[in-house]
Amino acid sequence: MYLTARNTYTSAHESWAKYLEFVGISKLTEVRTIDHSLNELIDGSEGIHCDAESFEEALSELPKLPSSSHYIQLAVNLTDEPNPTIPSKASLLGYDLADETEISSLLNCGAWEGRLADFAKRLNDFGLLTLEDAREAQRLLPLEWGEEEGHAFVDIWAIYQIEA
Repeated sequence: MYLTARNTYTSAHESWAKYLEFVGISKLTEVRTIDHSLNELIDGSEGIHCDAESFEEALSELPKLPSSSHYIQLAVNLTDEPNPTIPSKASLLGYDLADETEISSLLNCGAWEGRLADFAKRLNDFGLLTLEDAREAQRLLPLEWGEEEGHAFVDIWAIYQIEA
């Protein structure tokens, strides 16, 4: 599990239109992702790594959020924890796909075309997929982008919002 506090990325952001054009998506209200380049960490702080047993302790050590536009996000790598125990304080938002450097192939590697285009059309308001779509897109990425493209090899991350 990877627990971090992030700033929301909303239409108030000045480069939002350019970003949406870059990824070929038009309906996002905000981005929720494991990708640090799309959602800056609070005050440049590091994320808190934890497992299910240490989750409550990790929550007690979090910094105070600087404003209501911030939230606490829990990202669970389903490769490492295929059936994670999620605390009752967490609400599932959807699933992201990210390479080993935690760059979102879903949201930060250009428009999804070909067999991937339909997945981009089905993103939810946070820019995330259903688990079924995430698994199928994970399978198709190397076929669509090629074996030489590092961003084509991804883990599935379940993205949760922690309720205060």
